[in-house]
Amino acid sequence: MRPPLTVDISVIALLAPMLALGFVFAIGLDTYALPAAAASVGAFSLSQAFLPRARLRSPVLSPMNWIIGVFSLQLVVTPLTILLWGPANGVLRSMPSQSSISLGLLISSAAYLAFCLGAQAFSPRGTHEPGCHALFRSGTEDSQEQPAWRAFRVSFYIFYIGLGVLGYALAFSDADLVAYYTRTYVRLANPSLPATIAGAASTFLRPFLPFALVALWFEERDHGFRGLKSRALGGITVAVSTLVFLSYGYNRSVVVAPLVCMAAASLRHASKKAAVLLAVGVPLAFYILLLFGEYRGQPGASLGELLQSPSARARLAERADSVATIQVYSGGPQFVAFLLDATGWGKDLYWGSTLVSSVLYPVPVLGKPFRPDSGVSIYNRLVYGNSSVIDQMVPAEGEIYMNFGMVGVLLFYCAFGALIARVHARFLAASGSLGRYVPMYFTISLGYLIHGSVAVVSQSFVYFYLPILGYLLAFGAPRRVQLPVKAMGYARRGVVRSA
Repeated sequence: MRPPLTVDISVIALLAPMLALGFVFAIGLDTYALPAAAASVGAFSLSQAFLPRARLRSPVLSPMNWIIGVFSLQLVVTPLTILLWGPANGVLRSMPSQSSISLGLLISSAAYLAFCLGAQAFSPRGTHEPGCHALFRSGTEDSQEQPAWRAFRVSFYIFYIGLGVLGYALAFSDADLVAYYTRTYVRLANPSLPATIAGAASTFLRPFLPFALVALWFEERDHGFRGLKSRALGGITVAVSTLVFLSYGYNRSVVVAPLVCMAAASLRHASKKAAVLLAVGVPLAFYILLLFGEYRGQPGASLGELLQSPSARARLAERADSVATIQVYSGGPQFVAFLLDATGWGKDLYWGSTLVSSVLYPVPVLGKPFRPDSGVSIYNRLVYGNSSVIDQMVPAEGEIYMNFGMVGVLLFYCAFGALIARVHARFLAASGSLGRYVPMYFTISLGYLIHGSVAVVSQSFVYFYLPILGYLLAFGAPRRVQLPVKAMGYARRGVVRSA
């Protein structure tokens, strides 16, 4: 019997983009000229038909599905919005030509096909790596473990909670806690580039608190405790995680990532629930995050006023531009085109120099001398005409192109596809909830290589992965295991049957 949803999702992914593109042309609107849209939509749809290990599959919330979903925004949704409403400027000083935007979209399409080929060629066949490491075991499998060992693990989480609380206290040592969460532009010292020892400690320690609560919650769930106590702990975990990650400058992606990972880990064996959650939650979350983005950009805006005043909410909704938001945050082709127009389309390659600088950009102290020559600084100078403002993400695909040309883009995203295939295998093989949470979180961080920048990926690892690294060091390294014979057949088709 085939696993549920696998064929249905693939058929939808194959037909829906083509039907949407055909509808846009069929209704006869005066659309923006973007010939490459047909290529990007076709590349996405055909890959779903002919590359089974790089297609959408069950479980719905999983590493491979996440990456393919991000690519679908970039290659299907964004081109359709450009065809209908034209390209959004964002903060670009000038809009690239239509031919340049089409070339930018073709580069993104080629990156996606390289990703799919890498996933198809290097996906594990019949073997999944995680197994005996505590991170990848369920509580039921640990039921025979020594009580002292479990007590040590719980004590470890409590120690993490202490570190996280300390970091959170340091963050608000000189700031009004209530004002920070209820009014905009009440900011902490720049958390991205901590300038003091206390600021650095706060930045690095805060993520320990939500990770420890997630681990404790999963400990309860995996040991079969799913009653009121578990639900209460889950609610506290979600609330604390949201508050802690909001303290990183109201960054929406930083807040959303752990929530998605919690859902993916909890709903691993409940594909129907996950599908319903996505169908209802994604549009609702998009609308809320859209309004939140407008809210955080208004100096002195009050949360209380927003909740109490219908006119304030109406003004906020009027300012929200959903089309521009989709194009900006999905890595629209106009941004790749702008960067490559300004740097000569690879005429003089940088041969990795800006990539090294971008990787080191977020590292405190060590990264400071590299920042002026990073892709981040180069792109922001091109956007603003000066070096005083650094707030735009350099498109990763464009930065890789300006360093190594088209060959570099193809090789890089092929390797990226191979990596995500391995991460997806770890996610499927993990029987413990925390063992699913970590690969999903890793995947979301790497997803910025599609719609964000290399520097953002580096920043995520520098500031948010210390709790995970500490856990792995404390409880050992994973070992390779062989799946049961029955499961191997599904693994070869890219799917492992849910229990």
